Formats: sequence, C-alpha cells, structure tokens
Amino acid sequence: MTASRARLALTVCGLLLSLLLAALDQTIVGTALPSIIANLGGFDHYAWVTTAYLVASTVAVPIAGKLSDQLGRKPLLIGSMLAFLVTSLLCAQAQTFNQLVAARAVQGLSGGAITAAVFATVPTLFSPASRAESGPVCARCGARVDPPPSWGGLDEAPDTTKFVGRHEELALLIIN
Repeated sequence: MTASRARLALTVCGLLLSLLLAALDQTIVGTALPSIIANLGGFDHYAWVTTAYLVASTVAVPIAGKLSDQLGRKPLLIGSMLAFLVTSLLCAQAQTFNQLVAARAVQGLSGGAITAAVFATVPTLFSPASRAESGPVCARCGARVDPPPSWGGLDEAPDTTKFVGRHEELALLIIN
C-alpha cells in the first residue's frame, strides 16, 4: 500500500468515525431515556429529547452543506465536531428537562453539520473515475452508523439484566 493510499484510507476511516459519533447519539439516547426521566422528571416532554435532536439535525444538513461549499469541508467538520462535544457536555450537565431538550436541539445542529460535512467530503477524496470504488465504502456506512438502539442499554444498565442485546445485528456489524 502506497503512502497516499494509506493516507486516503486513514482519512476515510476518520470520516466514518465522525459520522459514527453523530449517528450513535441519535439512537442510543432513546434507550437511556427512562433513566434520564427518572433523574430529571418531565415525562410529559419525553419525546422532545429525540425530536429536538432529529429536527435540528434535519434542518442543519442543507445549511451545513452550503457552508461547507463556502468555508471548506475541513473547518466545518472540525468546528461541528467541537460543537458536538461541547453540547454533549451541556446535555450531561442539564439540571432540568427543558435544559436537556435545548442542549439536544443545539447538539442536533452540530450533528447535522457533521453528517453534511462527511457526505460532502467523501466525493472530493476520489476522482470521478474511482468514485465507483468508493461506493462500497459508503454503502457500508449505513450498516456501521445505524447501531441498534439496544446499545443504549449498555450505558444505562451494564450490571443488570435489563440489557437484551441483538446478537445478529452485532455479528453483522463485526462482519462488515
């Protein structure tokens, strides 16, 4: 493997890990939500935690796509990842359910920006002739970044029997 090919492979792996960061947060929080509600209260706002993230993420994707054209892919990706990490800390420090919902909405904006930056960057890494070769890599993105929501149970109750894993999905993930 040549140095340029190794660098390309590392870049694609980094992009996939960035996408994994945003995708994991979309699904795993739903499983941990009963524990969060027990701590913060706010059962009547249960759906807003995930809805705020998903709506903000959906709104952010086209805006971030345009910003990546104007500002560049790398600055947008790095900035949105930093914003995502800061808002993750805000979510962890939320004292009320309304604070959590607001932090999740802002986190959704940065998650959508990560998604847009990754999907805008991948085609620029490959020449038009070799983009067909990158197709299988991008096709695997779906299998790797869409973890089963039951993974959230690992965070919620690692010592109890509440977590019931889906072994076939985990095996498929490992095979990919």
